[in-house]
Amino acid sequence: MDDILQHLKIGPKTADELAKLVAVSRKTLYKRMGDLVESQKVLIFPLLMENHWVSLYALPEHRDLAVAISGYIPAGRVTAGIEPRVAEALDRLKFKLCRNPDVDEVALEVGENPEDRAVRDAIYRVASKLNWRPPTAEDRRRAEKERSLVVELATWMKKGYLEATKDKPQALVQKAKEYLRRFPESLPDR
Repeated sequence: MDDILQHLKIGPKTADELAKLVAVSRKTLYKRMGDLVESQKVLIFPLLMENHWVSLYALPEHRDLAVAISGYIPAGRVTAGIEPRVAEALDRLKFKLCRNPDVDEVALEVGENPEDRAVRDAIYRVASKLNWRPPTAEDRRRAEKERSLVVELATWMKKGYLEATKDKPQALVQKAKEYLRRFPESLPDR
């Protein structure tokens, strides 16, 4: 079994990939994998490949990678009532940040520990229903530019300088109005 674990140290593998690497029959592999999964040395995830489901195996330290590859979030203990709070936080943060928030931002927004795996699983479960994905570096750069324009314009609007909106694109003005409505406390008073 150590040979399987050695191959999995590199990263998650499908059953077919492992069978080729350790040169055993599928029956033998599935028996060995069953024992490793039962002992919790290996995790198993469903993975859709070429219109059929296969098993993806991963070491516990590669869990997040296996989740990303398979798109499957195992159910687990979740802080009570977190899923509706996650949906609200995603909506709020998407607007406020002008991009998809990352998992840590969502966890903190709902008052949960971002390191708690059950919380992270709940976030991924809810987020997948809302067409969410973690932001890329490019998403962050683009959003920071947009956000600074929106916040600046909303600040001018809060101060009553409506002429600041005259030559701005209508979509930006609308977003600034909504930002002022939803987050007035985050804008400076002077």
